Amino acid sequence: MSADSTPSRKLRPASQTLANEIHYSSHTDPSRVSFTDRGKRIDVWQQQDEAAVLAALQLGAQKWGTVTVTGPTEFKQLCAQLAAQHGIKINNPELRPVAVHGPGERPPLLAKPAAAQSPSTAYQMHKADILNRIEVRNPSQLDWMIAVRMRVTGHDQQAVKQALKENASQGRESENRNWANYVERTADAVYGPRGDRECARSEQRAEAWARVEGRNLASERQVQPSQRQKVPQHDRGDFERD
Repeated sequence: MSADSTPSRKLRPASQTLANEIHYSSHTDPSRVSFTDRGKRIDVWQQQDEAAVLAALQLGAQKWGTVTVTGPTEFKQLCAQLAAQHGIKINNPELRPVAVHGPGERPPLLAKPAAAQSPSTAYQMHKADILNRIEVRNPSQLDWMIAVRMRVTGHDQQAVKQALKENASQGRESENRNWANYVERTADAVYGPRGDRECARSEQRAEAWARVEGRNLASERQVQPSQRQKVPQHDRGDFERD
């Protein structure tokens, strides 16, 4: 699916400055600027407004074909999700596996903003990434690999249990297995001595595996948890010409 030829109809040009900057605002709140087209860059002021972000993405795709996203991690992940849904190409290497797919290809699993990302989504992303790289015939081995990745990227044991509970039995209905027991044993093993050893060997892969989930561990480590909960109003996300 290609990007729409014009920005979302929910937003409109509000004003144009002498510097050739075009401000876009919502029909429902014309006094509030949603994003600004500065020619070679689009500044998005309402980062948590999906309609505004999508319209800005569509405008950028219309102007340049592809866009480079800068700004807070949550904003970039929302852009990746919307880009994947609407066929918009993003240049960012850390977002490209999430956001870009060609005609006829199976759409990839979507990254959600970090605050809303579920363990199940992380599980599915890692499953798709692993199967895209290698053939794993043993479903239990695949579950182990995914659970190790999730631990290495910072998910706690309860999150891994939730992911396994919601996904491990899918496609395996013919197996006569106590799935609740399977989930407990697998999670306990991943967070036990065997998991300790494997995670220690895999620690250098944490950044790459986090990118599978649409995350940037380096950025997350620089921001305190309390700061991640709310993006300051004066911050902005940008779309730039590559």
